[in-house]
Amino acid sequence: MVELHNFGVYRVIRVRSSQFLLLKADRELQMDEQLKSRFEHVLQQYADVIKKRDAAVLREKTDREQFEASFRAAVDSIILPAADQVKELVKRTNWACLATKSDNGLSAKVEIYQGNMKAATGERPHIKVLAASKANEVQIYLASQSSGGSKQSIVKVEEITERMVQEYLLGLIEKLVAEGPPDNATRRGN
Repeated sequence: MVELHNFGVYRVIRVRSSQFLLLKADRELQMDEQLKSRFEHVLQQYADVIKKRDAAVLREKTDREQFEASFRAAVDSIILPAADQVKELVKRTNWACLATKSDNGLSAKVEIYQGNMKAATGERPHIKVLAASKANEVQIYLASQSSGGSKQSIVKVEEITERMVQEYLLGLIEKLVAEGPPDNATRRGN
């Protein structure tokens, strides 16, 4: 059974003795205030989740940009100068030390060798210092004649010092000396 009652701009419709619907005079349904409030609450919660996610993404991007800028500065002001000091020291004994950085500045490679030494990777023996691709960490790899690029350690960019870089280079030279010169077959290219 349906009853219609007019109350100003609203018309109340009673359906089956317990349900009420509010109709504006122009026949537009008026939503129940409790349901409307719940809809608005749920929609606001979702908007808040999106805002928090976007803020976290922005923070992560900003942190990464700052990390990369710090790492590039460390390459230019610490790693390459430390390698230059080693280069001056080792060249007197016929060792070579060559330091390079990647085009994007997110890695530096310092080769150190004598004669035709090759690392197990086929490259010259070296240390490689690089910014990890996902985490804000610095990874340091070492490649000698007997090992090829095994990860040595992970450090924070703030921990990079000339002394640390030079200790890695000294450790590589010590390893190369212990391994001895390349054999004759390697020298002949066989």
